[in-house]
Amino acid sequence: TSAGSFTIVNDNDILGELSFFGDDGTDAVSEGARIFARVEGTPGANDLPTEIVFSTSPDGSNAVTERLRISNAGHLLPAADDTYDLGSSSLQFRDVYTGDLNLNNTKHRVNEVDGTSGSWTIQEGDDNLYILNRLNGKKYKFNLTEVE
Repeated sequence: TSAGSFTIVNDNDILGELSFFGDDGTDAVSEGARIFARVEGTPGANDLPTEIVFSTSPDGSNAVTERLRISNAGHLLPAADDTYDLGSSSLQFRDVYTGDLNLNNTKHRVNEVDGTSGSWTIQEGDDNLYILNRLNGKKYKFNLTEVE
């Protein structure tokens, strides 16, 4: 696009992309990954809400699949609900820094102890840690013992 000449964009339009291709010896050319910017919302005067989308090619597939995105509000989001892990059993994050911790396994999993599912939030107070049961509304305080 030349300076001063732009195309009007709408929600879900792709603004630009980087695609990564290679030849694995059996295919002419396969796409292995893609990163693109997509309009997320309705553009307005001096406003272009845009998200960045990261896609990779799974084993046995010729198509790239969206895995992760950064929303126009700056949120880091998985591309599908309750599908992807953060870290693994062999590659874990050292520390996680967060405000409240929201835990919820009610969608597709049950716990290993009693086979039930729950939804809980852990919150910090001045001198205590609290846990809220989001399914029944009950609130609890962790019993903390000071150690040296």
